[in-house]
Amino acid sequence: VSKFLNGTIGRHTWQTAVDQRPILTDHTSDDTGPLSQLLIQKLPPMDCTAEEAAALGYMPNRDDFEREYDPTAEQLVSTLSLQPDDEDVDMLLKLAQVDIYTRRLRERARRKRVVRDYQLIGNFFRGNMKRARQTRDQREFRERLRTYSQFYTSLEFERLISSLERERALRIRLSELNRYRWNGIQRVDECVHFEQHVAAAQYRNTGPYGHGR
Repeated sequence: VSKFLNGTIGRHTWQTAVDQRPILTDHTSDDTGPLSQLLIQKLPPMDCTAEEAAALGYMPNRDDFEREYDPTAEQLVSTLSLQPDDEDVDMLLKLAQVDIYTRRLRERARRKRVVRDYQLIGNFFRGNMKRARQTRDQREFRERLRTYSQFYTSLEFERLISSLERERALRIRLSELNRYRWNGIQRVDECVHFEQHVAAAQYRNTGPYGHGR
């Protein structure tokens, strides 16, 4: 290197070769599109044991499943080829097939992101433990909103649920405070006595079993 590239020959020939060298485009740069693996790599790893992964056909080292979602998607383009005698209609048809294939790949990638983000494998085996700590109203409320979870990340969806539950609790409390105010209650310590009087009046009207006297 010191004798040729940095020596007399290099000074007279190397710079000329460098100036004439074509500028190449790096086509191996990171893909940031909807099918990029980087979107999945940023998510937390699967929370599952080896036995659980084997039961569902999940391969941790490949971060993939033995059977893909929509496994026949590749058949749509596996036989496509460009022919010299292709007309415009043929080209448009082949482009449409490629577009359909791309859409199916996006759906496959989206489902993989959902599985990773929401830890569906771990929830499949241990989800009942988390549901057991929820009240019936909380489970029903989450069930009604589960359809919308596909539009949020796991963290965003949990924040949405918490915010809506908090809003509902505040609305209930606000209606209670309006009821106290309507009945002339001005201090918080008076609320307990008011509820005791209401319960006593209800007991006198309906009896101990709520069916009247």
